[in-house]
Amino acid sequence: MLTFDRLKIISPVSSVRVTDKGAFEMLVRNGGEPVALIYEQALPFKLRLRIDYKKEEVSTEFSGKVLGHDYPQLISRDNIRECFRNIERLGLCIFDMGMMLDSVVVSCDVSRDILCDDIKGLTSYMKSHVSNYGKYDVRLLKNGNLILANNVVTKDIAKRMTVYDKAKEMRLAKNRAFIQDYGIDGDFDGKCRFELNLKSQKMIRTALNIPCTELNAVLSSTANPIVDFLQESILASPCERHFTSMKAYMYSLVIKDCNEDMAQVEGKVRSILPKRGTSIKRTVQPIRELYDILKSCRDNNGGVYAKALEMLKS
Repeated sequence: MLTFDRLKIISPVSSVRVTDKGAFEMLVRNGGEPVALIYEQALPFKLRLRIDYKKEEVSTEFSGKVLGHDYPQLISRDNIRECFRNIERLGLCIFDMGMMLDSVVVSCDVSRDILCDDIKGLTSYMKSHVSNYGKYDVRLLKNGNLILANNVVTKDIAKRMTVYDKAKEMRLAKNRAFIQDYGIDGDFDGKCRFELNLKSQKMIRTALNIPCTELNAVLSSTANPIVDFLQESILASPCERHFTSMKAYMYSLVIKDCNEDMAQVEGKVRSILPKRGTSIKRTVQPIRELYDILKSCRDNNGGVYAKALEMLKS
C-alpha cells in the first residue's frame, strides 16, 4: 500500500464550507470583490488552503503530520478521512468528504520508512553507484541527506528523491514539540526515510501507473515508484560501479573473468606476461587493490543497499 508525507489536491469550490472566514487572508479586486481566501500554517502540521472564487476551485495541501499520533503510519487510503477530519478540527471549514475523495492530486510526496542500521553506509553506496551520472544528479549533503534526481529540463517529468535518517530529522528543535505532544518519541528510531517528490499530474500518472490522478486512484495505486526509481538510477550489484579511468574498468573485467578469485588473477597474469623482466607482484598489485574495494563494497555497503531494496519491495 502506498504511503505519502504530502498531498496537494484540487477540488470544486463547493467541496469546502468555510466556518471561520476571519482566520483566512482575503484577496480582493480593486472594487472590493473577494477573489480568494487563503489560510497557511506550519505547525503542528503544514497546511495551505486556497479557496479561489474566480477559478471556482479549492487547493488543499497538507503534510503527514496532520495525522498527529498516527504520523508514523503516513497518509494512505486507510486514514485519508482522518486527515480531513483533523483539518476540520481546526475550526476553519467543513469538507464534503465524497467530493474530496474525487478531487485531483496535482502534487505529492510518496514516502516510505524502513529499518536500517547503517544509513550512512546506505547513502554512501548510493552516491557511488549511480547508473548514469549524465542522466541522474546525486548530492550527499552535510547533514547526511542524499538527494537523487533525474536530470531533465521539463519540470512535468522531473523526479526527486531524498533519503535520510528520519529519527535524526525528528530530533531537530522544530519537531520536538510535535514529538512530545503526540507521544511518538522513539517511533522513528532506526528508520530511514525514502521520499519521492512528484510535482506534476503527468509524473504522478507515469510513476503510479494510473490513467488519472483522482485522489482515490492515487491512494489505491499498486505501483511501487520508489523501487522503480531506485532500480533505474542505482546499480544493484555491489560489484558494479562508476569507474573514473579505463584502466580501473579493465582491471574489473580481469577480476570478473577470473571469477573474483585473486589466485586465478595471478595465474592469468603469469600466463600472459614474459617470464623475465616483469614483476608479477607489481602488475597484480593495482588489480588486488581494486578487488579489495569491490569486496568491501559487496560485504558492507552493498549488502546494506540490497537489504534496503528488499524491504522497500515488501
